Amino acid sequence: MLRNAYAAFNRGDWGAALENAHPEIEWRLHGELGIDVPDPVRGREALKAFWADFFDVWDDYRMEPLDFSEAPNGRVLVTVRFTAHGQGSSVPIELTYFWVYRVRGRAIVSVDLYADRSEALEAVGLRPTGFSPS
Repeated sequence: MLRNAYAAFNRGDWGAALENAHPEIEWRLHGELGIDVPDPVRGREALKAFWADFFDVWDDYRMEPLDFSEAPNGRVLVTVRFTAHGQGSSVPIELTYFWVYRVRGRAIVSVDLYADRSEALEAVGLRPTGFSPS
């Protein structure tokens, strides 16, 4: 389900990316991510509108899931590499984020983004191993 959502997102098909999202999905940012966003973004339509605004400044953006880790209580931790080029400037960017999904049944009910791997692991109740993806 999550792999398909990333594939749809990277095609620019945000409707398909949110196909398994609960209608009132909550999307939150934690830590210093350098993104100005209401907390939380609530609902599919609000999330699509946020994505439209945010990704409008990037060319060739891509979210590449590097690792999926199942966690307690229906949560999944996904390590994601974001790559893009600034629109007009072509300045490249590459960042690694940690996405925590809470899934109930077949519906994604929330997504929490972290810049810090240890914080994401703590949020899902997993212990840090000292490894940090490059």
